[in-house]
Amino acid sequence: ESGLPAESVTDGNWQIYVVRHTETIDGVANPYRTYEPAGKVTAVESGSGLLDFTTLNADLAAQGVEKPFLHFANKTFANCQTLTELVIPADIPSCYNSPFQECKNLRKVTILADLSLWNSDTVTGPFASCTALEEAEIPNAVRVSNYMFRNCPALKRLTLPDTVTEIGDSAFSGTAALKEINMPPNLRSIGGHAFNHGDGFPNSGLARFGDNVFPATLVSLGEKAFRDTSLEGVFDLSKTPLAAVSLGAFVRTKVTGVLLPPTVAAIGQDAFNGCSALTAIEIPDAVETIGPGAFNEATKLAQFNIPKRLKTIGKEAFNKCPLGACDDLVFPKCFE
Repeated sequence: ESGLPAESVTDGNWQIYVVRHTETIDGVANPYRTYEPAGKVTAVESGSGLLDFTTLNADLAAQGVEKPFLHFANKTFANCQTLTELVIPADIPSCYNSPFQECKNLRKVTILADLSLWNSDTVTGPFASCTALEEAEIPNAVRVSNYMFRNCPALKRLTLPDTVTEIGDSAFSGTAALKEINMPPNLRSIGGHAFNHGDGFPNSGLARFGDNVFPATLVSLGEKAFRDTSLEGVFDLSKTPLAAVSLGAFVRTKVTGVLLPPTVAAIGQDAFNGCSALTAIEIPDAVETIGPGAFNEATKLAQFNIPKRLKTIGKEAFNKCPLGACDDLVFPKCFE
């Protein structure tokens, strides 16, 4: 990779440098490395308040630069305390890891890219620990990347567009002020720990995920996805093709009932552990395994059944459940 001279660009308020890179093979530019950005934002000279990359890209065009900013490098604006509002146009489609980590005074972001190339492979995502961030607009998103809003405790206004099909791992961990979020109609995947608020984060205020009816497109529900949230009411997964309720998926939520699809063959370890408001569940006959602690301390669970194909019940799966209130618990012959 060979570096070209840095360019300076301004929106009248911010002065920013960009370094352009072209990967070469034996001195010849490689046209196939399309994911290697033509422009990486690499340094911030000065500025405060609103930073609008729409204006910056227009300034580059006026200077005769063929390609605008295409990519944010890791930690480009990390700890930038003067940044309060951010606008990112659709022609900056990608970022790597944590370009805006710990911008403690950033209050609003608008991102017009589809976010499909906003990637993070660390636990500090694009806006991780932006503790003052209250509002995010992502109207063209198709995915919410891993750790994207991790530990943004002030975030309270965000609407997921209908185009969103994926919510990444830990995307909303630590969003304590987010009381409600809509459920996209074509959602396919909810990552592990997506809304999880254990492990040192304050419990989430999230009480509703749309109407709590999961779409038929949902094929993956990650481990501990809703752990320690305030979700309440009846959760309807009956239209999904899920094969399992994942480990710890609803630990210590306020869910009162669950509708499972006939495709479920396993209820994972601690799936409903500590769900003290859960009163009833119909377990599909396809279920062969109920993991350890699956309904541990579900102290109001008085209505449930033993599925016909059940082979294994893990340790303390129904610990402290009021089994005496359950009539006609019949174990199948295949029970181990």
